[in-house]
Amino acid sequence: RTIHSMCLMILREFAPPEWRPSGIVSGKVKTEYVSDALKTCGFTENQFPVEEILKFIDEIKTSEEPEQKLKYSDKERVLIYQAYTARLDFLKLVDFPDLIHQTRMLFDQVPEVCRDVQQNIKYILVDEFQDLDAAQYALIHKLAGQTIPMTVVGDDDQTIYNFRGSQPKIFSRFEREHSPGIVKMEVCYRCTEIILKGAQRMI
Repeated sequence: RTIHSMCLMILREFAPPEWRPSGIVSGKVKTEYVSDALKTCGFTENQFPVEEILKFIDEIKTSEEPEQKLKYSDKERVLIYQAYTARLDFLKLVDFPDLIHQTRMLFDQVPEVCRDVQQNIKYILVDEFQDLDAAQYALIHKLAGQTIPMTVVGDDDQTIYNFRGSQPKIFSRFEREHSPGIVKMEVCYRCTEIILKGAQRMI
């Protein structure tokens, strides 16, 4: 599964009824909801472009400590964020970053759900590990706990989604928190030597 589809499954199949979303907001609908939140707070799109607020909302929700990040954010943007999330809460809807955020909150506030999910898992394998943001890593770390073996596959030289919150330091954090054995895959079988040398020079 993707991390998002895993979280949706957990919320629908393991969570108490009050935690289960009725649907997912994305694309044009999410943009409309943000635009409505702007108007509700008395702002115009000239003051706060919708794309800028969409980015702000995602940055908050993909951080490891959203409440702490909100605390030190611009007050006007926080008001818009709160108006947007209040509408989602009222309609029992979630957006994609919410799937991670809500599942983490569920595990923290209803620990028996985390234990129920863990009982269905023997191993965890995370591919493209370099693409995880802080919230996704915190969720996987919580899910693995102290007992479930976890393997990750990734390349810190390919951390290209920094604009979505991924960070090369996630590798050192994983090493610190899980003390893994490391297998280096240093032979590339799908690129010619000239491509490899060019890529290495760029890195």
